[in-house]
Amino acid sequence: SRVQRLIFCSGKVYYDLVAARKHVGKEDSVAIARVEQLSPFPYDQVLEESVKFQRAEIVWAQEEHKNMGGWTFVQPRFNSLLATAQVAGAGRSISYAGRLPSSSPATGNKYTHLQEQKDMLSKTLDVPKSALEGFKA
Repeated sequence: SRVQRLIFCSGKVYYDLVAARKHVGKEDSVAIARVEQLSPFPYDQVLEESVKFQRAEIVWAQEEHKNMGGWTFVQPRFNSLLATAQVAGAGRSISYAGRLPSSSPATGNKYTHLQEQKDMLSKTLDVPKSALEGFKA
């Protein structure tokens, strides 16, 4: 009942999110669920997690740019599932937390990459970037 945010993600970003959540002290208010496979979409497991955290805001987090990772695949599937009457708290939708769209898969600059990573973690965990000072992903 204390969880305010449920984060779904896939891949390595899960470990960064777990470490950052601990760094900012949000272990009680942020739940993280790692989606191991995107296709076929695991509707039953997503439903189970969504029902477990009925009052939580639902967020998809990814390291990739918005137009590259799993977001465009999972977003309509999440929203379809969340709109059904079966889901307690039906009517919720999933929001995106990650890098902005880009035509290039990488910045080519380590400093810029680290700043983008901190931005993503800040948006995902709903904390100011200053809360992530000293954090190394």
